[in-house]
Amino acid sequence: MNKHFIVLVTTILFLTVGLSGCEEVQTDNGSNILGDTDELELVNYTIETYNNNHEKIGDGFVHDSKAYSYEITGTVKNIAGKFLNRSYTGARFYDNNNNYLNYKMYSTPNLAKNSTANFSMIYASSDEYFEKVHSVKFYLFVIME
Repeated sequence: MNKHFIVLVTTILFLTVGLSGCEEVQTDNGSNILGDTDELELVNYTIETYNNNHEKIGDGFVHDSKAYSYEITGTVKNIAGKFLNRSYTGARFYDNNNNYLNYKMYSTPNLAKNSTANFSMIYASSDEYFEKVHSVKFYLFVIME
């Protein structure tokens, strides 16, 4: 099968699942995780705000005139009990009224059984609704080939 077709179908499926309603799983830190939580685990994450000189100005979503980007970093773990060809970690961003604003995603290829991988996403001030971001929900999605 054509690789470009597979990538296109994979992306469409990911976006469909990522933007549709999935079962929510409450974590200890109060955030929500959606998607393939029986195959991929969100081990940890941090959210930091930086200025345009890439100097940290605070933890979380800081609404300040100096805020230039939000950096979301973390670790996911393969808990599927088998090799994962491709997994995705996504972040959905919401305002203070829990209205959906935007999303970012990170792709991890070739994740061995029981291994971990780091992810990093940047929500820049040039991205739509930057100044309104108040919270994030994560979604995890696995492609089996």
